[in-house]
Amino acid sequence: MARIGMGIDLGSDSVKILQGKFKGETFQILRAMRFHLPAGGDPLARLRDVLDSEDLKGNGLLGLTGKDIIIRYTQIPPVTPQRLKTLMEFEIGEIIAQSGGDVVADYAFLPLEEGPEEEDLVLLGLVKDAFLSERMAVLKGVGIRVDGACPNALALFNAFLKNGDFRGEEITLLLNIGADNCDIALQKNAQLIFARNQSLGGNAFTQAIMDGLGVDRKRAEKLKQLRADLSTLLPGQHGDQDAERLARTLVGPAGRLFSTIQSTVTFAKNQSKIYNLKLGRVLLTGGGSRLRGLDAYLAQNLGVPVEPFDPLPAVDLSALSPEEAREIQGRGQEYAVALGLSQMAVDSRFFRITLLPEKVRKIMEFKRSTAFMLAAGVLLLFFLAFSFIEARSENSQATGWAARVSNEKKIRLKKRRKREALKGEIAALRAKTDLLARRHNLGPSLVKAWEAVQKHLPPEFWIKDLKVKSEPYHRLEKKSAPRSGRGLVNARKSRKEVAGVGPELPTVFVMGGGRESGRQLVPVLNDFVEALAGEKGIEEIQREYEIGAGKLGFTLHLIMVTPPMEEKDEEEAQ
Repeated sequence: MARIGMGIDLGSDSVKILQGKFKGETFQILRAMRFHLPAGGDPLARLRDVLDSEDLKGNGLLGLTGKDIIIRYTQIPPVTPQRLKTLMEFEIGEIIAQSGGDVVADYAFLPLEEGPEEEDLVLLGLVKDAFLSERMAVLKGVGIRVDGACPNALALFNAFLKNGDFRGEEITLLLNIGADNCDIALQKNAQLIFARNQSLGGNAFTQAIMDGLGVDRKRAEKLKQLRADLSTLLPGQHGDQDAERLARTLVGPAGRLFSTIQSTVTFAKNQSKIYNLKLGRVLLTGGGSRLRGLDAYLAQNLGVPVEPFDPLPAVDLSALSPEEAREIQGRGQEYAVALGLSQMAVDSRFFRITLLPEKVRKIMEFKRSTAFMLAAGVLLLFFLAFSFIEARSENSQATGWAARVSNEKKIRLKKRRKREALKGEIAALRAKTDLLARRHNLGPSLVKAWEAVQKHLPPEFWIKDLKVKSEPYHRLEKKSAPRSGRGLVNARKSRKEVAGVGPELPTVFVMGGGRESGRQLVPVLNDFVEALAGEKGIEEIQREYEIGAGKLGFTLHLIMVTPPMEEKDEEEAQ
């Protein structure tokens, strides 16, 4: 019998569930359901109340989005799968320790065709154990056994890979817009390049109408669904005065969505080291993507085609009841994530990470180990029985047997000595692996630095480049000159600035420029550096700048761990 899988797309105002199976290469949908979640109250109680009366049975995969799921990236040197496992277990262990133990994680290697050969990219997903456990318990209570959870962005990528209009060599950005969050995936040649999620969705457009027109939420939602059309603001398009006024209220969230797409491409370039990334097409899914004119507005600003993505033409709907067929027909954009999750639940070959509560993971590992021990026990019984029969048949050759035992003892002694030598080699390899983990754990440093730069960047400045690497620590002397400067700001404690070279430290390089617009650039730079120095995770900042003709170019060296103190500093401190 073909395996049946269920995909659960749990949003903030609705839950969409698809259940299906593969018939050959075609996926057949057996159930299609969407339930609206009432506003207010405990979200888990609302979910339980909505699903409790439904006949839902089966195994499934739960999608995660929003601020509750974190997607991170880390660069590592090319290593064997076993060493990759060791490195990632080390990094995950550090993250869990820092968060107090309430985090579960999983990772997957991204096999990029392009990028530097000396580094590989690994995608890491993290979610709070309690958050995941509570939702899995509610679903289990209504008959759904959740085999794991996965970011919606990966389900969106798999839905496109199996059911989309795939074009070779095209870089496609997939954007799923929910009520409060959006999920983004970048792909090329059927390989995932980058995935992320952001807290921006259709409710932002509703809120913009409420603020712009002074209406309540119910009226704003109705205007958004029935009358709003962003295309009336495009060149050559005209609408009546009320339509244009309504469309102008939506420019704010539409602009943030455009900026999110741009920043995603920038992040993808920095993480994958594929700096020639150029979008070929943007595909929209999710309920928020049904806003009229949104695709035309984004296409006008991005300069690439923006189209809705409906995966349903590629699947078989013949097994659905008439009611469920009417529910899903014409709403393929809204079911893209649920379809990707259900197909992943059936076929393990899809790219994924699987997040499980620690308690569930240990139970599954125990079951696997118990099954192995039972099989080993059966084999051992057969072996003992065979050995007993063999021993009886060789009873007349006791002398020869004793000689063989003596020889076996010598062999085992030799093997034991080799084993002890191998233990020493393994210990040395572990030490080297730990060093590599410290040296290449640069991804989190880049993320912290970029968030701090975005937060404090003055309007007179812009960023040209951002990169991170591990390099020997150089302590700079303070210098100043009318047209250029070079100096150091310590984010934690004062220390005598003496030129010197120290150990390798994670360092983020921020290259940018500025133009005067009412304020002198050097004081603005000083304020910017001081603001960055106050951010948690930035231990020290070294800066260099050149100024002339109202312009300024600067390079900031953000030291992400505490630099060592020199002996003279310690003596003076005493």
